[in-house]
Amino acid sequence: MKDGIVNYFADWSRCWNRFWFTPSDPALLGLLRVLAGGMVLYSHAVWTIELNAFFGEQALLPSTYRSLIG
Repeated sequence: MKDGIVNYFADWSRCWNRFWFTPSDPALLGLLRVLAGGMVLYSHAVWTIELNAFFGEQALLPSTYRSLIG
């Protein structure tokens, strides 16, 4: 029984190290970073275009909540 548990954790440790520490091509990570940055930029641009609709006098956010923010 004890040998099975030890082997399980040894296998788990080997798999863990292989997953995290095996060298791989960073191109996909770079692409994902560029795409995520583009999505964040797009989101901020959309919020900026309609800023008064969200935070103006006739906004979607009630004035009681706006007074707590600023």
